[in-house]
Amino acid sequence: MTLIILGMVGSAWAADGSAGYNKGFVIKEGDNSMKISGRVQPRYVFQSDGEFSELESAFEVTRARLKLGGTVMDPRISYFLQLDMGKGSVSLKDYLVSYDLTDSVRLTAGQFKRPGSRQQMTSTSAIQLVERSITDRAFGYGRDIGLMVGQDLGKEGGVEWALGLYNGTVDEGVFGPQLAFRAGAANSNDVYKESDLGGGALRWGVGGGAMATFDADDSDDGVLVANVDYIVKVNHFAHTGAIYARMDQDGDTYGDLAYSLMGFHAQAGYAVGGKVEPAARLAMLVPAEGDSTTEIGAGVNVYFKGHNWKWQTDVNSVTTGDEQTLLGRSQLQLDF
Repeated sequence: MTLIILGMVGSAWAADGSAGYNKGFVIKEGDNSMKISGRVQPRYVFQSDGEFSELESAFEVTRARLKLGGTVMDPRISYFLQLDMGKGSVSLKDYLVSYDLTDSVRLTAGQFKRPGSRQQMTSTSAIQLVERSITDRAFGYGRDIGLMVGQDLGKEGGVEWALGLYNGTVDEGVFGPQLAFRAGAANSNDVYKESDLGGGALRWGVGGGAMATFDADDSDDGVLVANVDYIVKVNHFAHTGAIYARMDQDGDTYGDLAYSLMGFHAQAGYAVGGKVEPAARLAMLVPAEGDSTTEIGAGVNVYFKGHNWKWQTDVNSVTTGDEQTLLGRSQLQLDF
């Protein structure tokens, strides 16, 4: 029904403007525009313990995204909405409005990804294995409601930075506050896609981020997370990695921070002819107390039409102490 309504709106709009397709359905009239696109990721998943004494498997639609974005009233004002209907429920992923303060600096308000981790900022449509590493969820980078100012990489790369203020809490209506920051540099703008399908000369990107959640309600639960990351691409080979650290409040004030978790991940892949890519990953989480967790994964990607239409399969072993979990996934992705 939503697509039917959007199609009727687009038809009426296009009568006085223009309509077409450019990695999504685009309608435009003057300074107003709308691009409608989406992504679906159906997959088969199996999970077992290390001895295969228990085995679970199922088909699922992990992500089913609908995206709307464009400009309104002024080319400096842009908007973006993303809904996810995967796994049988509807959730709001992004809903934001941005204003270009200069040609390179942008102010953004709404719900969106916090700056910090290259792994999290890279879309799940452009990652090298079926899912991100265990380090992604462990260190808490993700979406929140807030206000951010920053500068993206240019067409030839350059310097990027972003600073955001967010709610930083799971309690609805409570302001954290939380600060998130990222800065980086690259010689290309092709450093937030983990595979090198096009090949070419050396491209690289380095960066780092930090996220501070303050103890505004005096519950002694302040957190500081930091990371450094990199990516290297050359002649269809791509390698990326990151190191993370987390400190939790261990006293009456936010300054009483103590180390609680460290982690890293490293992965690489080679896209043969830009069509078939074997890839592998190693990751580890090392808590201040308790057993470490190690992830070893390998997979192969088949690209029918770049990241827009591809098939990914991987197998991962995640071990914590004496407990091992084997996870296999085979996923078809269609971006339209």
